[in-house]
Amino acid sequence: MLKLSYDKTKFNFDELLRECFEVDNLEDIHLNLDYGYSIPSGVGGLGNDTDSKYHKIFYNKLNNGWEEFEKTYTSFIKENIMRYMKVDTLVYQIKPSFRIQYPNSHAVTTWHFDSDENHKHPDWEINIQVALTEMKDSTSTWIESVPGLRDFKPMEMNVGDFYIFNGNKCLHGNKPNASNKTRISFDFRVVPYDRYNDTFENISATKGQKFLIGGYYDAIISKEER
Repeated sequence: MLKLSYDKTKFNFDELLRECFEVDNLEDIHLNLDYGYSIPSGVGGLGNDTDSKYHKIFYNKLNNGWEEFEKTYTSFIKENIMRYMKVDTLVYQIKPSFRIQYPNSHAVTTWHFDSDENHKHPDWEINIQVALTEMKDSTSTWIESVPGLRDFKPMEMNVGDFYIFNGNKCLHGNKPNASNKTRISFDFRVVPYDRYNDTFENISATKGQKFLIGGYYDAIISKEER
């Protein structure tokens, strides 16, 4: 597990999200829900924590060709992930997984690891999480340090930070958001090309696509000197 920083001016994901959602402050986005908002008395008061109004806005825009986000996303992978990993070809999740954790709710409702029997991701993936708001304590993703150890600690970040971590094998999840702010982040998975297997037959439980280039993945080729 490794915490790194990125140039948030060059890779202006938070600005793109503010424009997309037409808000000034992502952390207060729960105040703009159509039906109003009050912190619910129990977890899950907003219904499905992975399918809210703002999830729909994000994915609808992405699915209809959000060129500025897509260019920023692939440039981020080239300049941050590929340079760190020292690879010239990298397989990556085409559409990142968008997370919103409203007050008193979860971003993801189940504790899991990505290659478990429910999610069925291939073993060779590496996880990346990018913070678009502050992620601290109950607004962080909590993860064990070694598979099976269950010594959960928060991956705390500010805007401009990202984590590279083993979500494929290490159990991780969220606690109820005990703050009065919304947490927003996105995450994705990458595979060094020499570990990619084009015979893997499993289908993503969330995307409904095979874990193959042209399905769940695409590939970036960079010839830059490192």
